[in-house]
Amino acid sequence: MSVDLDKYFARIGWDGGRAPTLDTLRSLQHAHVLGIPFENIDVVVGTVPSLDLTDLEAKLVAGSRGGYCFEQNTLFADVLEQLGYGVTRYTGRVRVGARPGEIRPRTHLVLGIEVPGGGEGPGG
Repeated sequence: MSVDLDKYFARIGWDGGRAPTLDTLRSLQHAHVLGIPFENIDVVVGTVPSLDLTDLEAKLVAGSRGGYCFEQNTLFADVLEQLGYGVTRYTGRVRVGARPGEIRPRTHLVLGIEVPGGGEGPGG
């Protein structure tokens, strides 16, 4: 199952071209960040959020809710892969506020994006 691109684009208010270029990636990332807020309500109330694409599309796209990094980036990765970008998923640790030598758990998901024809996307 993949996310319905037309519904996703409508959710983030984006109507750009679909060619997998660096400009398209920058525009999509900007629209995604503005269109789908960070939200961790499910975690706070003790619900375990699903990372299944059907569930993510229902929540973040059709349900007009936000999500935390694993939800956001799982959805965004699927969209980018459908458009032809190479996507690598990485887990990361929060280091802000850590004591010297403290190793915190990997609690975040970040994406490395390869733009066809050369280069990596924002943050890459």
